[in-house]
Amino acid sequence: MGYYRAGSIASGMYKRGASGSNPETAPAVVSDAGFAAVNGTYPRDGSRNGKPLYVLGINAISWEAAGYWTISDSTFSVLFYFAERDEPFPWDVTATWDVADADEPAPTVTMG
Repeated sequence: MGYYRAGSIASGMYKRGASGSNPETAPAVVSDAGFAAVNGTYPRDGSRNGKPLYVLGINAISWEAAGYWTISDSTFSVLFYFAERDEPFPWDVTATWDVADADEPAPTVTMG
């Protein structure tokens, strides 16, 4: 189960995922990607463009200033999957993902 906004973040009113971990620090979990090398649990590793950065080995989930999330190599030069999403709950990467330069199907991404 991913996180979703249930109220004001400032007041701490949000729903937690199955792990019960803090959504600001919870890892992103990538599964079911056609390009199996991107599947796995990505711990949070700082920020990029004002939103959380998640890194697993040589791959990363990051926010691009143009307005979309990416799953790419950690140099941000090879884009595998992308998801257009920008809302006040910035660490929620559980959007619908699309294929860029990787095998189908696009992955499922959950928090936790």
